[in-house]
Amino acid sequence: MWSVTMTDVVQFVIMTIGIFFIMLPMSISKAGGWGSLKENLPASHFELGNIGGETIFQYFLLFTLGVVVGQDIWQRLFTARTKAVSRGGTVGAGVYSVFYAIAISIIGMCAFIILPDLGDPQNAFTSIAMVTLPAGLLGVVIASVVSALMSTASGTLLASSTLVVNDIIKKYIGPGMNERQFLKTSRITTLTIGVLTIIVSIWIQDILVALDVAYAILSGAVFFPIILGFFWKRVTATAAFYSILASMIAIIVGLVINGPSSTQPILYGLATSFVVITTITLLSSNNDHKSESEVKQDIKGKADMDTMAN
Repeated sequence: MWSVTMTDVVQFVIMTIGIFFIMLPMSISKAGGWGSLKENLPASHFELGNIGGETIFQYFLLFTLGVVVGQDIWQRLFTARTKAVSRGGTVGAGVYSVFYAIAISIIGMCAFIILPDLGDPQNAFTSIAMVTLPAGLLGVVIASVVSALMSTASGTLLASSTLVVNDIIKKYIGPGMNERQFLKTSRITTLTIGVLTIIVSIWIQDILVALDVAYAILSGAVFFPIILGFFWKRVTATAAFYSILASMIAIIVGLVINGPSSTQPILYGLATSFVVITTITLLSSNNDHKSESEVKQDIKGKADMDTMAN
């Protein structure tokens, strides 16, 4: 985690310099300045809700719910030195993300003017960078984009490896492994997941489609088990497990039927997840959901029995 954090710091600096101090001002300059943007772009491009409420809601389902329960996000929060640092870092990251999104949007608006015949909007950033920047600065900007991807990938790889090794391999395959064996297994698992990720990315090709599929499964399958697990004491691990399993199946079937970019499967997953976890929890025996007072009473009773036996 320390290596990931230090890498994130370097990547953050490269991202900030590449986008805010190189790409953004040079794109605006190439487009003829802010006045040229206001003169040549449709007025709707300057409206905050231009993409429509339905699309905004779709993005909320895709990304907000997924980020709330993202293990790679929690991983960073739990490694903070204090609660104040954790809160401050979270708020700071949120504010930075807003400004980063605005900067990228303005760069896209500049591309509308500089490259009017651009076919695929997904190529706007790369295309405008190649047209606008000289070779040296182009390298810095491309590095800033790669840094944004790598900062997410490194934490996600570590998170995935931790889950696989700690919850599956150590628990069921090698329960007696020592710390050295655990570390070696974690490294091998991280490498394996990384290779599989590269293969999948080459297969899918479209990064937006990959994000849609990943966040659809994350948001639809994991949101309710984690949230209800925090705030509803009766929820069991069994209920959460079958909830995730059932909702994943519902989401994957929905993606196959409606297409990888559809957000309808997220709604299917959320509904399935909520129904399964609540049903299994309510149908579980009362012995599995003893209240805190009952647990304390059991402990006290056992302690009394031990005292009498002694």
